[in-house]
Amino acid sequence: MLDELPEFVQNDIYKFFLFSHFLSKFRETFKIPKPGGANQRDKNQKFYTWEDTEYRDFMMQILTQLEPRLEKAQSILIEELDEVNEIFYVIKGQVDIGYELNKSKKYVIRYQDKTVIGGYNCTFNKKAIFVYKCRSECEGYTIRKKYWLDILEEFENIAVYVKHNVEQDY
Repeated sequence: MLDELPEFVQNDIYKFFLFSHFLSKFRETFKIPKPGGANQRDKNQKFYTWEDTEYRDFMMQILTQLEPRLEKAQSILIEELDEVNEIFYVIKGQVDIGYELNKSKKYVIRYQDKTVIGGYNCTFNKKAIFVYKCRSECEGYTIRKKYWLDILEEFENIAVYVKHNVEQDY
């Protein structure tokens, strides 16, 4: 039914209603320069917008695959050496990152809100080298690895920059 509405109406529903909080928190994550734009240091560099068909289709694919997620405080998101099968966009909450040595976990980094967990692992098919634990209740969205990789494969031009952003954030 939503598909029958004009694109600009669909865009507004997704951008300003359904996923406004997600898009405002992860604006930089999905800020993608257009091919052939000015170099990265140029403030006037041209970035994709929702008016660009390729970018709109990319974002719609992502947004329609997101699943809401709520994790309780103290729950382990990822263990060391786990295969990571989803990306967790934490909108609200604290996540501790650490390691395990002699069956004892030590947490050394804490992220709060606006955190992406598993993006690097899913994008580059790498096992986890850290332990991720919710320090507080964490809420956000996940996207399954299979869908994420399918989307990146479909949008090769955008995927180059997304992979770069993911690598930089890691």
